[in-house]
Amino acid sequence: MDERPPRQFDYTSAPLPSASTHIRLLKIGPSRLTAKGSGSDHDHYSSRIVCEMTTTDIRNPAPYKCLSYAWGPEDRKHWLEITGTWFPIIESLDSAIRHLRHKDETITIWIDQICIHQDDSVEKGLQVRLMGDVYRKAEQTLAWLGPAADGSDDLMDCWADIGGTAQRLGLSSYFTKEKLPLLFAKVHNQDPDDELTRDIQTLLERSRPVFESVLEAMVAWDKRPWFSRVWIVQEVSLCANSVLACGHKVVPADDVALAGFIFDSAMTTAVSHTDLAHAELIAAAQNRRTVAILGTRRRRQRLHRGESEGDKLFNLVRKLFVEHDTEATLARDRIYGLLGIAADADQLGIVPDYTAESSMPTLRDAARAMIRNGRVELLSFSQFPKAPFPGEDRQMHLPTWAPDWRPGLARSFYTIYEYAEDHLFAASGTTSVDLRPTLDPDVLGLGGYLVDTIEETGTTWHAEGGYSTYSLFLEEIKNFCEASATKNNPIYADEARRSEAHWRIPVGDMFWMTETDTRRAHSPAVRDAYDDCVALLAFTLGSESFTQEQYERHMAEYDRRRQPASKYRTNMGVMTGKKPFLTRKGYVGTASGEANVGDAVVVFCGGRIPHVLRAVREGKKYSYVGEAYCDGVMDGEILSLVEKEVFDII
Repeated sequence: MDERPPRQFDYTSAPLPSASTHIRLLKIGPSRLTAKGSGSDHDHYSSRIVCEMTTTDIRNPAPYKCLSYAWGPEDRKHWLEITGTWFPIIESLDSAIRHLRHKDETITIWIDQICIHQDDSVEKGLQVRLMGDVYRKAEQTLAWLGPAADGSDDLMDCWADIGGTAQRLGLSSYFTKEKLPLLFAKVHNQDPDDELTRDIQTLLERSRPVFESVLEAMVAWDKRPWFSRVWIVQEVSLCANSVLACGHKVVPADDVALAGFIFDSAMTTAVSHTDLAHAELIAAAQNRRTVAILGTRRRRQRLHRGESEGDKLFNLVRKLFVEHDTEATLARDRIYGLLGIAADADQLGIVPDYTAESSMPTLRDAARAMIRNGRVELLSFSQFPKAPFPGEDRQMHLPTWAPDWRPGLARSFYTIYEYAEDHLFAASGTTSVDLRPTLDPDVLGLGGYLVDTIEETGTTWHAEGGYSTYSLFLEEIKNFCEASATKNNPIYADEARRSEAHWRIPVGDMFWMTETDTRRAHSPAVRDAYDDCVALLAFTLGSESFTQEQYERHMAEYDRRRQPASKYRTNMGVMTGKKPFLTRKGYVGTASGEANVGDAVVVFCGGRIPHVLRAVREGKKYSYVGEAYCDGVMDGEILSLVEKEVFDII
């Protein structure tokens, strides 16, 4: 700091002709101009950073690159020189520039922290609207992951080697809905005489020992802050030429994505042929954040080439905030940071606004816009308790129906491949979303059908609980089904269907097996798996009181029942955090752990699954409670039984 110029940079010295059409660019001079001493790499790294600021019209910009990086703590202890003035920057940015600048030539680069006046909320809002063009029109996006550490050099070499080979084999062309099954067939060696199949098998064999040597480096690499920042998804997705830079290694983003696919394919068999600790290490390496990030990039680039519809905003927020640790400095950036790559951004009509004190209006209005565009399932992610907005007005609360999109939201029990042509459920039949205008923007008016009122609830169940919790969950559901039968209401078409309820409800009427995709749980195989699960739970919980003869008799059945019972328990996992319920008419299902006696089970027009509401304000308004599975209404049956009404949710 002692060597800095006498004056601090002032944005009045580099005004934008128009913040809605122009951007600033930073020209970073070569390090040789300020390096002292022997001219070693150390001298070039540590020498002063000297820059100039220019502007360009984004409609026809001068050539430039973009920098994507994790901001980190707002402690600006470093600085760079801009035309005789000093500009304070954070440590991560200082490290990025020093690693990426050239020794002998100037580079022109767009850096958000410098090129946007961060303290001017009006300019910031206008510039954020240009982000799509800024990254799309750049010659290259440099994604700075940080200095070399924890074996990252070896990992980057691995990505470059394996990914580059896969790229040369033409595997990138197979990542379409139509051709992906062909690629899987080649990976699984279904036609050994096929030339590409042989090449892929050779690559898989060669890559296994390479990947084995960098497993720990892969896990450490994935924990770098860059991967958790919401803005980076847009930044790495929009530019055709995006590269990941770590230390002094640089690898094309698309090569990393392909190498990741080869890794997952090569290591699948290794998990079942190794010790538990090593299997857990492989699983941790497979649970990479790059899968969602670079998968989004692939679809965005295909959209740009006219080969795909791309990801809509709902798909993006679900992919990044449900069971993921994606972060944003401001809560509103959970939305703004993804608008640039959302295929339906223009339809939604969301305009970035940094002048408001709170992020609440942004999250609320974005939720309404997505629901208006047909995404009633968004309600499943309005989960409680809502997170406060750090540094913002805590007195402004989100409506109960609007998700805060905080990191780590729980997944919906109904989650299938988002591009599937055939859904498993259609609780509202073929109806479309019926969004009614309201005078109060905090109120959501939705047309739908009242199924019934909850009369009794069970215990909230969690998949990580012990065998006794599994047994209690199944027992409560069975008891509710028996109570439903005594009410003798025509919920089911016949008694045969009623008799299936107790084993279809615990898995949400969905079942996945190794040899099939997720399907409705109506087959005798699922019923048998349920029976095996109940039998083994009873055996496990009661074995301490068995005589030796009883124990040996049950053990004879254990091996036969173990695998299907385990598969049934695994499928029950979709209901974690849910509690069983029984309604006044006799409907049985599972609902959010927040559900109480007296709550209403409803099906909204355009919705695939039911939801639970709670009457407030003398029954004239409702608060949102959570999603639900309700046996007997998942295929639109309720539409012929009750009249449609409007639910005002606050």
